[in-house]
Amino acid sequence: MFFANTGQDLFYELSGNVFKDKHLFPTLHTCGYLEFGKAAGGSYDPVCFDTVHAHGGDAPVVRLDHEEILTYKRIPVGHEIASSFAEFLRRAVDGKFPIC
Repeated sequence: MFFANTGQDLFYELSGNVFKDKHLFPTLHTCGYLEFGKAAGGSYDPVCFDTVHAHGGDAPVVRLDHEEILTYKRIPVGHEIASSFAEFLRRAVDGKFPIC
């Protein structure tokens, strides 16, 4: 689920949600992850750009375990959703992701 990008005061607005969790954000930011959404189905797991492994201005899209981050303040090995945002969009357009 993408955060909204409307410029309005919405519940899942990008500008508010990136920094919203005062415990999750510092670890994500320090380790080079930029959250832009949540996993589908109501999960609190952040979906992020992995800026440390970015290539040519495009970064892998990963899902991280929020409990590991909040409990141990470390980034666990995440689940790579796509090797780049461009790949993520191609797969989404081709229907390779389930619609919830």
